Amino acid sequence: MYSNAQNCQGFVYVVKEGDTLYKIARNYDLRLIDVLRYNPYVNVYNLQVGDELCLPTLPNSTVPGGTSERTYITQEGDTLDDILDLFNTDFDSLAEYNASLKELPIPAGFVLRYPVRAPR
Repeated sequence: MYSNAQNCQGFVYVVKEGDTLYKIARNYDLRLIDVLRYNPYVNVYNLQVGDELCLPTLPNSTVPGGTSERTYITQEGDTLDDILDLFNTDFDSLAEYNASLKELPIPAGFVLRYPVRAPR
């Protein structure tokens, strides 16, 4: 099984049944050459289910203030905490670029913990 996860400068994609490098590149709007460049040791003729490929994050645009923004396509099993750690950011910063995060539904019956603050 091929794994490039340790040194990945993007995000790790786990190969599924029927995947080809071309199909993966197309699905993530990447150039095939970039997928190959990020995965120099992958056997393109023998891609196996479970192989881990490093896919580059996608440059998108420059936002006001001159900072650049990138996109990340979530993978099955990703948690918000995983994503915050991956990009070394906090929820408020991530929500600044993804307003819909603040509107995600919370399932009924979910127990939320919150701090009790002393009155001022």
